[in-house]
Order: sequence, then C-alpha cells, then structure tokens
Amino acid sequence: MKHFTLFLIIALFSTTSNAVQYDYTALMFKDYKALSPIVQNSLRTSRKYAYPRDGDKAIKPLRSTLKLLFSRPNDDNLASKLSGDVTEDLRSMGVYAEVIGEILEQAEQEIADKSLAPKIRTTSMILMKNILLEIKPEILSSKDLALKVCSLADKEIKIPKEIKKDAQLSTMIRGVSPTDLARRIMFWYADQKNKVANKNSSGCPLSKKS
Repeated sequence: MKHFTLFLIIALFSTTSNAVQYDYTALMFKDYKALSPIVQNSLRTSRKYAYPRDGDKAIKPLRSTLKLLFSRPNDDNLASKLSGDVTEDLRSMGVYAEVIGEILEQAEQEIADKSLAPKIRTTSMILMKNILLEIKPEILSSKDLALKVCSLADKEIKIPKEIKKDAQLSTMIRGVSPTDLARRIMFWYADQKNKVANKNSSGCPLSKKS
C-alpha cells in the first residue's frame, strides 16, 4: 500500500505531465486509508503557492487529485467524502467550475483516443459519470456548472465497443453514455428551475440547439 501511495503522489505532482491517466482496476480496492494521504499531500503542495500569482502550480495538484478520486468506482461514495477540502480550495480560488470542465474535456478526449489501453478509456468513462453525478445538485446554484453539463449533453459521446468489452462486468459502465446522463440531468435541472425544456431535444433541452 505504501508503494501504491508513493507512486500516485509522484504521478500527481510530476511537473512533466498535465494529463495523468488512471486505471480503475488499480483504484477500485483502495480505501480511505490509502487515498487520504494522497489528498492531504495535494492540499499541502497546492497551499505552498499563492493564487493567482502561481496559479497553475496551486491548481494542478488539486485538479489531478479530483481526477484520481472520481476515476475510482464510487459505489461507496468515498470520492465525495475525500474531495471536500480539495473542492473548497478550488472554490476559494474561483476556478472550481473551470477545473471540472477541464477534467470532463480531458476524459472525453481519452475516451476517443484509440491509442490508449481499454482500461484507461473505461476509467475515463467512469470519471465522467462520477463527476456528473457529483455536481448534479450543485448546478442549481452554479450557472457555470450548469452550462458545462448542458454543453456536454449537446455532444454525442458513444460508449466504444472496446470499453463495453473491457467493462462488461462493471455496473459503472452499463446504461447511458455521459452525454445521455448529462441530458437527463438537464431535464431534472429544468424541472427544478421551472424552465421550459424541449422534450424532443436529442441534446441539452435548454441549449440553443434545442
């Protein structure tokens, strides 16, 4: 476990890569005891820098840690329990919605990248679904987050056959794609906000495309 934690800390805080990739099969059995030190290290590393003067240095470890936490199958809701201080620091910088958008965009690119191993692409699919479910309640009070979910709903991300094959035993992948999930969330949003939604929309029911 110590070797695993050390490996992830090195990966998270490496200055040579902005896109750390994870494998959900290596994360799914890691518990609070294994992941909490990684979260605490990311907070300490980030807080060494002043924002916005050292913006990227302050944001990078927090962004990578969020990606790590939500790349793990989240049936036990551990990601939410561990990510609180990370998200609060990002909110205090005023970049939380921006970072969420970057993580979703990066995951979308990884899903489409056939050069990546199927497990990495499957992990990105898990990541997108976990993030969407995590921010669902927050879009009611954050226009920026709501716009990111709406934008994602307007895309057509399919579940590639390689991912379906890799994740055939994983309940995290069964069912809707990230874009379908985003669309359902936006219908829920419209209902909560008493907004008129286009019921026939194949994308976001509140976007200009509807």
